[in-house]
Amino acid sequence: MVEIIKIKLDKTDRKILAELDKNCRIPTTILAKKVMKSRQAVEYRINQLVDKGIITSFNASFNPHKMGYKIYKIYLKLRNIPEEKKKLFAYLKSSGNVYWMGECSGSWDLIFGVFSKTDYEFYKLKNDLLSNFQKIITQEYGDVLIDVKQYPKMYFTDEIVAPTMFAGEIVNDLLPILKE
Repeated sequence: MVEIIKIKLDKTDRKILAELDKNCRIPTTILAKKVMKSRQAVEYRINQLVDKGIITSFNASFNPHKMGYKIYKIYLKLRNIPEEKKKLFAYLKSSGNVYWMGECSGSWDLIFGVFSKTDYEFYKLKNDLLSNFQKIITQEYGDVLIDVKQYPKMYFTDEIVAPTMFAGEIVNDLLPILKE
C-alpha cells in the first residue's frame, strides 16, 4: 500500500502549478508576473515543489497525428500473477510503441496508449501481446482514438481553461524530416 502524504499548497503554489501545467517552458520572468511574485521567489518555489516531489518532471506534449501516427488505447483485464505482470509491464515499456500506461482498479486492470503508423502495425502489436501473455490476460479491448482532449488541472485554481487538442487528421508531410 502506498502511503499518501498530503502537502499543503498556498494560492501562489497552485497558480505556479496551473501555469506550468499549461506551459512547462514558460520563462520564470513571465511566470513571476502572472503570480505577482519576484523571479527569485518563483524559482525558489518551483525548486521546493520539485524537492517535495510535487513536480516530478517538465514535459512537452505533442500531437502524434501531426507526425503520421495514429493513437490507440488498449484495456486489459489481468489475472493476479505478479511475475507475469512484471514481464508484461517490461514488454510494454520496451516495445517503443507505448506512450503511457496506467494500472487501475475497476473493470480494467491496465490501460495504455499506443502510437502506430497503420492499423496493421497496431493489430500486429496487439496480437503479439495477446499471444505472448495469454496466461495473464483474461479480457482485452482496444481501438483507435480519433480526437483527444487534454484538460488542464483546474483543481489548482478552479479556472476553466480550454483543453489542448490532440489527434485529428493524420499528417504525413513531416515523415521525410523525421527520417533524416
